[in-house]
Amino acid sequence: MKKLLFLIFYPFCLLAQFNDDFSTLENWTGDTDKFEIDSIEQLHLSAEALIDKAIIWRNSKALINGLWQIDVTMDFNPSSSNYTQIHLSSDSVANGYFIKLGGANDEVNLYKRQDGQSIKLIDGTDDLLDLDSVALSLLVERDSLGLWQLSVKRISDNDFLFQGQCFDDSYLTSQQFGIECVYTKARSDKFYFDNLRVEGYSFVDTFLYPQANDIVINEVLFNPIDGDNDFVEIINRSTKTLCLKGLQLGN
Repeated sequence: MKKLLFLIFYPFCLLAQFNDDFSTLENWTGDTDKFEIDSIEQLHLSAEALIDKAIIWRNSKALINGLWQIDVTMDFNPSSSNYTQIHLSSDSVANGYFIKLGGANDEVNLYKRQDGQSIKLIDGTDDLLDLDSVALSLLVERDSLGLWQLSVKRISDNDFLFQGQCFDDSYLTSQQFGIECVYTKARSDKFYFDNLRVEGYSFVDTFLYPQANDIVINEVLFNPIDGDNDFVEIINRSTKTLCLKGLQLGN
């Protein structure tokens, strides 16, 4: 007879939320010397005329039940050499999720960055940003299970345009939110950002790892009848909630 092992988890989550109308840069780190707050209190890239990139970071735990909204203006037609990346959630080495606005197909896409590789999760509408100047509101949402939804609203649109959805729960925690500009000499002062809103929760791992005698193998079936399954039944003999990640069976 097939046996099922049910594990009940009690995660602990921290609420993270902030709004930024860019009246100051005091909460940001990174290439802050390449940005300024302009006369109408927008974040403005004001970098030296070089082929370069600039990125600034702000502490952010938001990810689970997350919402990210920001106004982005690129006063040029984006390309594979001039584009914006909004890092929705990231760890200290930039693993996490980000939005790329621009590129070869002039689209808005959601990516996951993992171990130095960027993996496209949502492929937005081609040529959406094929404009002489781009001004839009970006909206990204993620539910508690890992369902992502991406929408944008250009200045010429009345409503948000849905760009797609996907499921990915590779990451449950975040350390920071980031704004990145990649630019050539002629575009080093033509990026603007405003009305940033971030909400969500971050999972905090409160599970303990098993110690000697916490877990015992209670039953093993290694030669089931046709159509049934092998199984191993284990019992948590402790009073702790245990994390089983990394445990292996061997002989």
